Amino acid sequence: MFQPGDKVLVLLPIPGNLLQGKLHGPYVIEQQLGSVDYVVSTPDRRKAKCVCHVNLLTVPRAGYALCHLCQYETHHCRA
Repeated sequence: MFQPGDKVLVLLPIPGNLLQGKLHGPYVIEQQLGSVDYVVSTPDRRKAKCVCHVNLLTVPRAGYALCHLCQYETHHCRA
């Protein structure tokens, strides 16, 4: 499904609240570990790399950008 070098968004837990998550990225896929697991480079996180299941990954749409206020997609922000 994904290839090394692809840019993806990753659903990761919000720091301080592990039961909530939001999309972070875009990050780069470094390698595929199996049929459903990928190593993703996450340089702005505590761990520089993380292993993610394919269900946590999504492809950013063309023109994708995160809002500088809420870190969600810009169309979600009401601020």
